[in-house]
Order: sequence, then structure tokens, then C-alpha cells
Amino acid sequence: PLQVIALCRHNAALLNKVKRWGERAKYVSVRPLARRSDMQRLLRSVDLLMARPGTGTTSEAILCGTPIVFNGLGGVMPQEYLTVKFARQAGFGPVVYRPHQLARLMNRISDDDTLLRGWRAAVESARPRGHPRLILDRLAKATA
Repeated sequence: PLQVIALCRHNAALLNKVKRWGERAKYVSVRPLARRSDMQRLLRSVDLLMARPGTGTTSEAILCGTPIVFNGLGGVMPQEYLTVKFARQAGFGPVVYRPHQLARLMNRISDDDTLLRGWRAAVESARPRGHPRLILDRLAKATA
């Protein structure tokens, strides 16, 4: 079955709601988690991340090689558009605006893993190469 790991950070009410949803879910294994200090390990262990299209989370996922589905439920905030645009141009990161879109997408992934493999390859292509120091040096030279 599909396994869902829900990161609820400091939101105890949300954590409890997700726990209750997990108890009712028949075809999904749900593991709600509070704040984590091992995000890199967690991101490397999952097949797919669903998150708001924030630059920080997206960057972490790219560095870990984790494909992303963006949570657009309730809309995409103006500051998130740049991240969505980047992901689309790179070939990964569809935005889910309605719950039924997520269900349809999960069914497609369950039926055929080529979609997920394609996103994984696109994320890998978007990942910067080299030591972070080299990236910073390049940025410093570009702005000088």
C-alpha cells in the first residue's frame, strides 16, 4: 500500500487530525510526524514528497534527489510562483489544486512507475554538481 508520511512540525492539532485520518484510511499507511532533525535522511527514504512550493523545502528535496508534488490546495502564494515555474521548466513538480487531482495522480503512479522515474531523473538533472563552496564561488564571481 501507499505510505504517507505527514510532517506536521509544531502543529499538534494538525498532527492529531492526520493521526485520526490514518486510523480511518484503508488503502494507505499514514505516519504523522512532528518536528524532525533528520530531514535529509527522511527525504532520501521516500519516493515522493508533497509540500508547499517553498524554495527551502524544494531545494532540500532537489539536493536529496526526491521528486515533489506541490500542494496547491487553497492556491499558490505569489512568492511560490518562481519555485513552481522552475520545477515545471526542469520537468518535475506538478501542482495539485484539488484533492481529486492527488488521487488521480497517485493512481497514475501506482499503475505506471515511468512518471515517477521521469520526475526522479529531472530532479537529479536539476541538482547542482560539486561542493557547495564551488557554487558560492561561482555566485560571488557572477556578482562581482
